[in-house]
Amino acid sequence: MTVRLVYQDYSAEDRSHEAEATTDAHGHVAFPARTLTASLGTRVAQILSSATEGAHASFGLHASVFAFGNGVEGFDYNELTHNAVDWTGSTGHMTSRMVVAASR
Repeated sequence: MTVRLVYQDYSAEDRSHEAEATTDAHGHVAFPARTLTASLGTRVAQILSSATEGAHASFGLHASVFAFGNGVEGFDYNELTHNAVDWTGSTGHMTSRMVVAASR
């Protein structure tokens, strides 16, 4: 299956990024670490720009993953909050476990 990682640092950039990888024979995939460098001026400008979004503003690092292929699809789902998982912050390691189901 194809797994897509979508990520953005809302405090330093105005667009998201995507990376895709194919699962191995065990259904696992790993993405390499990502590093973003942005000047102080760029970060200040982006934070001010994000702040104009009001209640819908996002700040800092965010990432999510979903999988698809061969007629099935899935995403990392938090059963406690009933939402797709959106990783935030600056953890050194993030892990998701997805169970995929037939597409509708």
